Amino acid sequence: MSLLISGPGFEPFESASQCKDHPALKVGTQLNAVVDPTDGLYAIVP
Repeated sequence: MSLLISGPGFEPFESASQCKDHPALKVGTQLNAVVDPTDGLYAIVP
């Protein structure tokens, strides 16, 4: 899936991630993530 990651404290960036197909993952779905703004590493969290 292609992600646009944005939030306070860092410039928005795009990333691609592989995941299993899931009916909840649709265009426009918003997911929560924790981002390290110094290197752009992120983790999708519940």
